[in-house]
Amino acid sequence: RWKDEAFGTTFEPVCFTYNRDLLPPEAVPQSHAEMVRFLESHPDRYRNRLATYDPHRSGLGYLLHTQDLEANPVVFWRLVQEMVRTGLSVEPTTTQMLERIASGKSLLGYNVLCSYARVRESVDSRLGSVMPKDYTLVLSRIAFISRYAPHPEEAKAWMDYLLSLRGQTLLNRIGLNAVRYDVEGDATAASLRKQLGNAFRPVALDTGLMTYIDRSKRRLFLRQWDVAVSSSRKTDALQTSG
Repeated sequence: RWKDEAFGTTFEPVCFTYNRDLLPPEAVPQSHAEMVRFLESHPDRYRNRLATYDPHRSGLGYLLHTQDLEANPVVFWRLVQEMVRTGLSVEPTTTQMLERIASGKSLLGYNVLCSYARVRESVDSRLGSVMPKDYTLVLSRIAFISRYAPHPEEAKAWMDYLLSLRGQTLLNRIGLNAVRYDVEGDATAASLRKQLGNAFRPVALDTGLMTYIDRSKRRLFLRQWDVAVSSSRKTDALQTSG
């Protein structure tokens, strides 16, 4: 919660998603560093078969990439360079990434929302997902009541219900990890913490989230992203022509 004004309503891990028909589970990278080594070792085999969020077009993608940068800046920029060198498709939504992966246009997706991936996996056997073992970012869907809400009491009643045991249980049933520890089931805060252990890395609802909202920091990150993308493509083009 943020000053009893904004409330996290879910815990949603961020994962690697892959096409089971094209990549066996035992070959899927299990950490961010493994992803770098995986791409370094197979630059041609997986040419143009990667997908992730476009930080220019997706606010969520921008958040996830900057959180990766905070978690491990050296590995993050190496990973970006290797993904681009191998061939990267940048998409504005998780749904579009999942469509590419399921169709075989992309083999592997980076920073995919697990809640969407798991729902799709339940009806599409072509998809699989992995939560990274070094750290897994965990997001919360944030709810708040606008100070200009025309019906603040009704909004408060809805918020209370959303955070109640029943409301959280219903969220759990549709595949969103509940934040309450008294909710039972597989998609819960308790089960997620147990499964991830030290890799559990929640994106805290605090002033740290304001860092990359700053316009100058946003411009700097996107400039660095563009430089990494363009330099990796130029290097790859030179190697290919040579």
